[in-house]
Amino acid sequence: MIKKLEIIGVSILIVIGLIWGGGEIYLRNFANNKKLFITANKYKLAGDYFKAKLIFYLSYKAKNKKAATALAEIYQKHYQFAQAINWYKKAYQLSAKDSRCSIAERIAKAYTALSQREKAIEWYKKTHSDGEFVLSNIGDLFIKPEEFSEAEKWYKKAFKKVSWQISLLDFYDITNQSNKKKKFVAQVYSSKDIYRKSSVAHHFENSQKNYQQAIKFYSNIAIKDPQYYYSILEIAEKAGKYQKGITAYKKMTKKDKDSYLTKRMLANCYFNMEDYQSAYSLYLDILQKCYDDNNILKNLTMCSQKLNYISQTIEDINRLKNSNLKKYTLGYIYYKIGDIEKSNATFDIKPGEYYTYSCSSTAHIFMKNQDYDQAIKFFKLAALSSSGSASLYNNFIGNCYLNLNQYQNAIIWYEKIIPFNSENANELLGNCYQKMGHLDEAIKCYQKNSNSRSLKRAISLLLKKKQYDIALKYLAEYRSKGFYFPHQFRKAYYLKQQEKENDK
Repeated sequence: MIKKLEIIGVSILIVIGLIWGGGEIYLRNFANNKKLFITANKYKLAGDYFKAKLIFYLSYKAKNKKAATALAEIYQKHYQFAQAINWYKKAYQLSAKDSRCSIAERIAKAYTALSQREKAIEWYKKTHSDGEFVLSNIGDLFIKPEEFSEAEKWYKKAFKKVSWQISLLDFYDITNQSNKKKKFVAQVYSSKDIYRKSSVAHHFENSQKNYQQAIKFYSNIAIKDPQYYYSILEIAEKAGKYQKGITAYKKMTKKDKDSYLTKRMLANCYFNMEDYQSAYSLYLDILQKCYDDNNILKNLTMCSQKLNYISQTIEDINRLKNSNLKKYTLGYIYYKIGDIEKSNATFDIKPGEYYTYSCSSTAHIFMKNQDYDQAIKFFKLAALSSSGSASLYNNFIGNCYLNLNQYQNAIIWYEKIIPFNSENANELLGNCYQKMGHLDEAIKCYQKNSNSRSLKRAISLLLKKKQYDIALKYLAEYRSKGFYFPHQFRKAYYLKQQEKENDK
């Protein structure tokens, strides 16, 4: 009886296929499973999931495991995890034993999204993998105060397996186990494993903003691998540890010393230490190699003013080989010393071949000097005279309004970017709403994107609002789509458990 119903169902699907335009292709493809799958995949990529599911089903009936996986992915994309699991299991059964691992891991992640921990663990174990992600993923399922020891056990396995896996350190951070964290950090610091040390240094630098500890670890590594002196210089500039940065530069290899970024960071260190002579020489050296950098121009001009070098600086700039850069730099210097007439004359701000470029360059000068009203005026002129780059100038205009705290005006200009670059526009709009305190609107904007930075921001706002359940739901959904944010997941899970304990 069931078999007959299944046959009737497939027949109906074929008839429905024939009703659509070009129906004959479905009959031909039904006999040719490869073409059938390709046709279904085209619909999937086009977002026509109803047709895609129908044709993938026909393909699956011809024992195509890829079709079963594709159907699971469609259900997963729409957060229908139970149906996704059902189809992943069909794909798992059709797959050869040596190619089942990735499907088993997907099933485990779907069970995680459904908060079915035992099932998730069962399928993680079926991956027959002791790789760092599988081990730490299992550890993530035990972040409850009464189960910390179990979570710790899995994180330790992951740490032992792979040098750069430091989910254990992240776990100690989130759960405030400071003594265990100190012991772990000391253990890594005294080890000989460079990759392990650099992972811990990276964690201190980016997750905790603990620059002192990051410099300590990178300094230890750089003794054996001098390329890490670059990392020390980079952090030193950010953290205001300028002398440490200069010391690190002196120990670099010649190749690293000669790079543009290295020289710029070193010059900034000298500049912030008020060693304007050393900074001036480095900034000028960078400009002579034709690197167009507004920050360098700004600092070069300030050094010139501090050293009373304005006439000398103008002579130095006139020797630059790149005529556009020369014009741009001189225009900036004249503006900075208050000679607006010479600044405009240098840029030649009048209709002609370089009108758009001149307007844009002048606008950038005003923007870098925080004269946003003037910058908006010239960016609008550039946008009106440019057909191909109007969306770029709309972006800059929005940025100027943002810096003026005129958020509604910024939103108007950012919305103009949506047809050209929706990902960028959504992130900018989300940032505006966030600054206005409209967190729900900001979250909606960030969630429209499919890049990790926007999604992370959405989760951070949910955590800020103490909406841990919603955060965990979205984290599970993102994870099933390939975006995994372990720190946010562990933090949300832990805070949720803490909230439950406090409510008792």
